Amino acid sequence: MAGQQPVEATSVESAPAILVVDDNRVKRLALRAMLTPLGHRAAAELMCERRILVIDDSRVIRQVTEMVLGQYGWEVLSAESGREGVALAARDRPDAILLDVIMPDPDGLATLVELRKRPETSHIPVVFLTAQADNVRESRKLSTLGVSGLIAKPFAPRELARTVGALLGWST
Repeated sequence: MAGQQPVEATSVESAPAILVVDDNRVKRLALRAMLTPLGHRAAAELMCERRILVIDDSRVIRQVTEMVLGQYGWEVLSAESGREGVALAARDRPDAILLDVIMPDPDGLATLVELRKRPETSHIPVVFLTAQADNVRESRKLSTLGVSGLIAKPFAPRELARTVGALLGWST
């Protein structure tokens, strides 16, 4: 486990959990065993093997997303730029991508175009993360680009897994 550092986290019911952070990935250790016996229906329903790529220039957004989705057994990959995100998506083939719209070059729209051009990433569902979702005209524009949905920033961390699952049609 060279290069890995355990990080203490908390589960949905505030029970301690240990996550191992390695190469921008947050991996769960025995979280299914910890959460399911707690009787928390949402945790049990959301438990599944999913791989999500978060592309956002905000370190805080990436960390919160990794922590929250990691608690539900999802493997979370993260990238701080569109270029890094496209490379990770091509290499690791996530089940879905959460993509910030407003980032330094390339922005989320240019990153989406690049993802759609590549055969290995063109089929991956994308959900936009945006502070612009309140702007009705912007929301309509973004929704015409073939994304699976929009999540407004700031978002409620406790609802993130359920929201992502609902937007992607994953059973929750």
